[in-house]
Amino acid sequence: EREAAGWIAEGDEQVALNLATLVAALAPHLGEGGQALDVRALKLLADRFSQANNKQRARDLIETVMEIGVSPEHPAEVRRVTLVNHGSRPRRLELTTYTEVVLAPRNADVAHRAFSSMFVETDEVPNAHAMLAHRRPRSPDESEAWLVQVLTSEHGPWDGFQWESSRAAFIGRGRSLEHPAALEGDSPLGGARGEVLDPAMALRRTIVLEPGG
Repeated sequence: EREAAGWIAEGDEQVALNLATLVAALAPHLGEGGQALDVRALKLLADRFSQANNKQRARDLIETVMEIGVSPEHPAEVRRVTLVNHGSRPRRLELTTYTEVVLAPRNADVAHRAFSSMFVETDEVPNAHAMLAHRRPRSPDESEAWLVQVLTSEHGPWDGFQWESSRAAFIGRGRSLEHPAALEGDSPLGGARGEVLDPAMALRRTIVLEPGG
């Protein structure tokens, strides 16, 4: 990936965080036709990962703890985000992840980013709250490459599932990841999929935190 970032947004407030729940190369855990993802397998991998880093912060009585794990056995990374509401009223939060997709050697990406991106296709798997990215082989000798990004919960219900696979649509014209267009206002993510000029993966879900929850 080129960049990975995430945000928590409440109303007009947006807090930039590195909280992308990202799992790479978990295609073997997808069901037939890629229509279901085994969340139990995902959690098992998360529990077996070696903890690489912990980050904790609090803002407006919302505490956020992020645990980052990198698998010693698989080309995968899991980021577990724990949210705690220390206030006296329920809070409705949106969690948004963002990752730029490469699926190619770094030299090839740096040499001609636009050309390299032409071979990447994306697709959504709503019932698994996931997106897939697939790099088509350029020659018979080249192997296929897959990436899956999942935004799922271990406890409690989450509402909705939105996605975007166009980097240009997510960031917006003349903007950057510090102030992307996708985090302004109440507009949902665009839902682009398939072949896009500059592929990315952005997922969004909503959760209501009760006091102390």
